[in-house]
Amino acid sequence: GNDGFVQAKTLVINNPSSTLLDTNDYADFYKFTLSDTTKMMVELTNASNLRCVIYPMEDVDIYGFAGPECNQSYDFPSGTYYVGVMQKDDRMSKQNYSVRFHK
Repeated sequence: GNDGFVQAKTLVINNPSSTLLDTNDYADFYKFTLSDTTKMMVELTNASNLRCVIYPMEDVDIYGFAGPECNQSYDFPSGTYYVGVMQKDDRMSKQNYSVRFHK
């Protein structure tokens, strides 16, 4: 599983990861690392039924950086990021989705 930061699956640029968030699974986590500031987007399908949170880690200089949101283009500073795909509004239902990051 990829139920937390420790178990997060690595996202590869332009390579979507598709899966099912099951009824007994609250969240899945993904990780990506950037070596330079990059304008890109973390895209989540099925966003009306799921929520997505992007977590910049301590190696990201977030000074003056508005918090990134999924399905929005941003200039991501270099560093490590985790993406959480979670059940929305504490609903626990089966949800298919795909998540990817791309320029």
